Amino acid sequence: PTPDAPASAPTPDAPASAPTPAAPAPLAFADKCPDSVALQYVVETLSKSYPIVNKSKDQPWTFTAQAQLVNHGNEDVKNWQLYIGYQHNEILVSATGVVIADGTQFPASVGNGTILESTSQPDLKTAIETAADMSQISITIPITGTEFGVSPPKYPMPTKINLVGYICKTPTTVGNAMDTCCTKNSSAPVVEEGAPLEKGDITILYDVIQTFTDNYWAQVTISNDNPLGRLDFWNLNWDWHYGEFIYSMKGAETTDQDRSTCLDGEIGTYYKDMDFSQVMSCQSRPTIIDLDQYKANDSTVGRIPYCCRNGTLLPRSMDASESKSVFQLQVYKMPPHNQDRTDIVPPINWNISGTFDASFLCGQPLAVAPSEFPDPSSSQRTESAFMSWQITCNITQSPAIPPRCCVSFSSFYNDSIVPCPTCACGCQSQSSCSKTAEALFIPAEVLSVPFVNRTAKTLAYASLKHLSVPKILPCGDNCGISINWHVLSDYTKGWSARMTIFNWDTMQFADWFAAVELKGTFPGFEQAYSFNGTSNIPGLKNTIFLKGLPGLNYLNGIFEGNPGLQQSTLSFNKKGLSANLVARNFFPSKVIFNGDECALPDIIPTSDAWSATMQTLVAVVIPLLFMIFGPLGLL
Repeated sequence: PTPDAPASAPTPDAPASAPTPAAPAPLAFADKCPDSVALQYVVETLSKSYPIVNKSKDQPWTFTAQAQLVNHGNEDVKNWQLYIGYQHNEILVSATGVVIADGTQFPASVGNGTILESTSQPDLKTAIETAADMSQISITIPITGTEFGVSPPKYPMPTKINLVGYICKTPTTVGNAMDTCCTKNSSAPVVEEGAPLEKGDITILYDVIQTFTDNYWAQVTISNDNPLGRLDFWNLNWDWHYGEFIYSMKGAETTDQDRSTCLDGEIGTYYKDMDFSQVMSCQSRPTIIDLDQYKANDSTVGRIPYCCRNGTLLPRSMDASESKSVFQLQVYKMPPHNQDRTDIVPPINWNISGTFDASFLCGQPLAVAPSEFPDPSSSQRTESAFMSWQITCNITQSPAIPPRCCVSFSSFYNDSIVPCPTCACGCQSQSSCSKTAEALFIPAEVLSVPFVNRTAKTLAYASLKHLSVPKILPCGDNCGISINWHVLSDYTKGWSARMTIFNWDTMQFADWFAAVELKGTFPGFEQAYSFNGTSNIPGLKNTIFLKGLPGLNYLNGIFEGNPGLQQSTLSFNKKGLSANLVARNFFPSKVIFNGDECALPDIIPTSDAWSATMQTLVAVVIPLLFMIFGPLGLL
């Protein structure tokens, strides 16, 4: 039971007023699973925490627990992942020796369950090969956290526990302990040796290529596997697990050396004779950036294939040779992990980001078969890493992060331009304009005019067209990039569109690209005249990929009020297309610029052609009927 609060802080509502009841003796749970993997979860202590509230369901309680895995089977349990079905709005504050599999860092909200995995002991060996050495066939995980609403004498037990990829029996719960037995799922797909175990938008390999007793060299490979994603000026972060530090690097560098951490901490005490002026970084969470292209052939920090691109990762569909970044680092270890050259633990809690790119969530390192590399000294020989881990990062879609680009629609049959949506890329909280009013139609001549200078002509146009104007004018789109899609022509055998990209930001874009999704008319794409356009992108449907032609792949920023601009006409045929095409099929359903999905208008330009045709028919047909049938013929 948790001891009472100190006498120096007496209070009738103090958390110690609810001591934890004595827990039952732990069960000999592992003996229940003589030929499988045994799991157990035990709640050890439970005590009331601050703040003290009146509603019991909202009262926080601090708990400590312990999870244990024991391998009694005849196969190693590799890269194990433990699922704990938390159900009481739990917040995990710490869990020794493990991390959360999806990359979420402690403290973490896990009220819908979570998956834990180990970076220090990812594999559980068998009793056969270890003479039943418990340190190799089992692992114990101390857990600390907070839950809400469950008070003694009850225990905040999970709904279930299981081993991912295994078939587990229905758990047995007695008092504060839950246990189950798990066997390997024989029907689970077998991953070929050496193949990546996971796919993602960004995949990172951490390969140990040279190892010594107290240090090792690793190679980090960052690959952009998203067909429409990119990274500019990438920043890579991770946490060292056991006090490691980076001595030197090739192909990249850290943003901060932080020598004081080297000298004043445990590193300086242990490596007291080391010259720390040469150390790259002693930070526990370093930030790593790419080198610029001028360092690519530097004999000291360069000459690494795929290095030194100034942090740019293009999609494979644009340039496969520039979809990868590679660097190497020399890592020194700290006791007790510096006694064995095979005792290597990869860094955890990875994160990668860029300047004009989506947000990513990275999982924890997953041990994979050692990577293979071509031997530079022989075309017929390959070398393999000593150890390899894979980190998978995926784009996260957060509604709190607005787009950074938007699209306007226009056409040859309507002189009004449907502008980008109001506040498409966000609005300031103190704006004097309306954040909810619909954006006003604009004339073509103001399309290349900054929003702050459009008001007079927009209001004059609304008056000319008899369009309603709200008392408080709508805010602008506030996007650094805007794209206009203009339906240029429509004829019997085909049609055409003009796409114009405006850069309203001071940032310039080298090697820009865009992608346009067209539903219904995509198969008719023929050519982009001033862009390099292709419709054959693996894994993408109804999508045209566009980039600048040689010499035109640079999108300038705004200068003296004039936006940077790129423009091209696209031609389409109508062969094999549905006869039921509607106007919406000629406008994009999705537009992406440099990996960022742009905001689209909710409406498209309308045409008066149909109503004009009907008026002509009435004017011609009615008199004709009158002449043939007379007045009674119309009754």
